[in-house]
Amino acid sequence: PGSLPSDQAREAEIRKIYATWVDAWNRHDVPAMASIWALDGDMVEPDGRHADKRSGVTKLFEEEHGTVFKTARMKLSVDEIWFIKDDVALADGTYEIDGVRGAQGEELPTRKGHFTTVWLKEHGKWWVAASRTMIPVQLIWRPQ
Repeated sequence: PGSLPSDQAREAEIRKIYATWVDAWNRHDVPAMASIWALDGDMVEPDGRHADKRSGVTKLFEEEHGTVFKTARMKLSVDEIWFIKDDVALADGTYEIDGVRGAQGEELPTRKGHFTTVWLKEHGKWWVAASRTMIPVQLIWRPQ
């Protein structure tokens, strides 16, 4: 409500890409997952690991989904999408990952976090230009 019809249409496009991406993530289909990244896009994991370019993102997904995420499942919720320009958007949301395995094969607690994605539309298609994920931690100077 209150947004331009063009924003609603662009937002629907991006939300559809997220839904397709989560499906690929849950099937551990690395080529499909990485295919939404721009050739020069990047990704930063909650631990600070940086994957540069689509090739680096692909390599990161291959490593993760071949090991710790091999049996994991993700839920993702897109909270907001802001259109900075007609062809640039910023999306924020949350995610949960269950079934992550530790080094000894033990199941780890559910991973809950936030994400921010910069989207760029080129040649009629939306691409991830930058993805940042984080896991909230209690800051020592804030009351519990």
